[in-house]
Amino acid sequence: MQNAWFCAVILAVIATPASTVLASERQSLGGMIVDIDGTMTDLEVFEGPIGGLHRSLAGYRTNFGGDGGMISIEGVPAQVPAGAHPMQGAAVIRMEFSAPAPLDPSSPHDESSILYIADWLADAPEPGRVYANADVVDLELEELDLSEGEAFIAGTASASMCPHDIETEQTQPLSDACFELTMLFETVLLPFAPPVRLDAADDPQPADDAPATEASPTADDGPATMEVLGRVNARLGNDEREWVTIAGEIRGQHAASANFQRIEISMPGFADTFGAMAGVLSEEEQEQLGMLDQLFTENNPMAAIMEELTGQRIDGSDQISLTISGHDPTSPNILTEQVLALDVHLTSAQPPLGRPIPAEVTYVLEASGGFIPAVFYTSGEGGAEASVSFDRLELGPDGAHATGSFHATICRMEGARLMDGADMSDCMPVEGSFDTALVEEEPFRP
Repeated sequence: MQNAWFCAVILAVIATPASTVLASERQSLGGMIVDIDGTMTDLEVFEGPIGGLHRSLAGYRTNFGGDGGMISIEGVPAQVPAGAHPMQGAAVIRMEFSAPAPLDPSSPHDESSILYIADWLADAPEPGRVYANADVVDLELEELDLSEGEAFIAGTASASMCPHDIETEQTQPLSDACFELTMLFETVLLPFAPPVRLDAADDPQPADDAPATEASPTADDGPATMEVLGRVNARLGNDEREWVTIAGEIRGQHAASANFQRIEISMPGFADTFGAMAGVLSEEEQEQLGMLDQLFTENNPMAAIMEELTGQRIDGSDQISLTISGHDPTSPNILTEQVLALDVHLTSAQPPLGRPIPAEVTYVLEASGGFIPAVFYTSGEGGAEASVSFDRLELGPDGAHATGSFHATICRMEGARLMDGADMSDCMPVEGSFDTALVEEEPFRP
């Protein structure tokens, strides 16, 4: 579990919660004291700008279904040496719970992990020297309350810390290179939310201290730099959650989780079809042919009626496939797990706004490593009709954007048992909204 946790912490270090505090301000949430072999250091816990992003250093989320949850706290030094990343000297603790809600100081925790960043150059994409707990973390909580708007935690944690290899994701066993770390923390907790990129003028850190990423999901061949395109907010079952839409390079290929693709189907007009006959048609027949061609190509009432009847553009113009996939920044595998996806087929680049359009909604709970997820929920197999309604949809050459809402009932399926269909005893409602930029993919020409 520690390997997966380390990937999640590196993501959390670059992409943890943010809210509406002004980007140029830092709002203290609490504090942390770290004792390393008898040397005490005060660390700050705040919400605000750090390393080019506005985010929170103390956050929580509840588990799917409402019970248990995860808490992450980062303490960072008030100052770092010249040429160092602002996260150098930071200590991070992550706590996992599965106990029934509401959690309190006596709730048993499943796993706790600690990370200490010893060296990190300002222009380096990842830390140079990292330590992680080599044995079980001794955690004692004095206060724990995850009530909305009042979330707070206080306690102590200690562990033996040993060098951690980022490439192999292995922590060395206890040796002379290890040290004892004890931390005392007391802080307000904010719900997890994506970070916000800052302009250089809003970031009090020197420009060379700012990493170039908003999120660093780990691909099979290394970290993948991602840009946040927008947000998806939804109530999934009983949980209010937020996802981000992202774009960037993965394995050398540019990909965007919010995208659209034109499906180009070439259909000849009446004039093209009968053009070869023009020489044998009378003047009156040629005039009638021109009127028919105009009828089926211009934006007039008859053309609109035909589109309504056929469900597609009758002039042979593009159909469009549109996908909005939201990714959870707190997921241990941000690219493939806890992903909420909307798929819509459009028959016009300007669909009617405010009207429901059939869609397919999918929530991937567990990835399989293959094309089909291990566990997912979908509206396509047994769920009630899903739909999307656009408040704004722009698919122009100078930029594309979509805002709107959606709703569906999604039911559980397992990749290993696809032939059994959806489990109709395990369904849940999902409804929410989206606001995201879109990236145009290369046209599909069947």
